[in-house]
Amino acid sequence: MNYTKMPAQSNIKNIIFDLGVVLFELDYGLTVDSFKTLGVENHEQIFTEARQLRLFDRFERGEIKVPEFLEGIQDLIPEGATGQAIIEAWNAMLLGFPKSSIVLLEGLRPRYRLYLLSNTNDLHFERFHEMIKDQHGLDGLDQYFDGLYYSHIEGMRKPESRFYQRLLERERLVPSETVFIDDMVRNVDGALGVGIHGILLERGLQVTELFNENFEILS
Repeated sequence: MNYTKMPAQSNIKNIIFDLGVVLFELDYGLTVDSFKTLGVENHEQIFTEARQLRLFDRFERGEIKVPEFLEGIQDLIPEGATGQAIIEAWNAMLLGFPKSSIVLLEGLRPRYRLYLLSNTNDLHFERFHEMIKDQHGLDGLDQYFDGLYYSHIEGMRKPESRFYQRLLERERLVPSETVFIDDMVRNVDGALGVGIHGILLERGLQVTELFNENFEILS
């Protein structure tokens, strides 16, 4: 499937962004390494077990809160770990909100309506806001977006079609006039499934490279 074939530029009025990797820098390997220091020798096994318990999905939908999530992770760590150690390991992947993302959003604002659709959780949400406050003096991202949709607040997550549909219906967007940008194929497929145009941000590509100097989407 071609994830980058775009309609005529004049048809696009709305852009929906993923947050992690697309606008916010992440390194999942740092969280893997941090869990290794807590005694997790086979990280694939622990994360597979957590997925089987639906621990991550439930956390991202806000169905469980931090204490229950930490307890679930503690049960999967052979040597046990404090809640604070798990929080630090879990958040280790979060690197920062680059200035280039702010410049991009500021450049796009006059041309498009902008939205954020992110799978996240209470711990990452809190740490993310601490980081953008420290790095840029921002109390949030409201000034850059017409709508912010976080999975743990909305009670649903990508690639569930109802998550995309909620944004479309609440914001009264026309799918054919809307583009969704994400770094994961399944999430782009979710958008395509409800009629939204999808762009897959491929590994090694910066989101800024999807636009020209006039902040128009490259077709």
